[in-house]
Amino acid sequence: MHRKNIRQIITKQLKKSFSNWKKMIRKSKKPLTKEILIEIADSHVIIMVYIESLSSI
Repeated sequence: MHRKNIRQIITKQLKKSFSNWKKMIRKSKKPLTKEILIEIADSHVIIMVYIESLSSI
């Protein structure tokens, strides 16, 4: 999954969870999105490493 696709999914989820998303300033949205993107990317990498370790067995 590409980084842009992941970012798009995250943004959709944030729009649903924050009712005032449209009223928020871009400077407050950007760090929130970046923080969640990093968490998801890290978990994705951990899953990929785990899958590769299983396939090598």
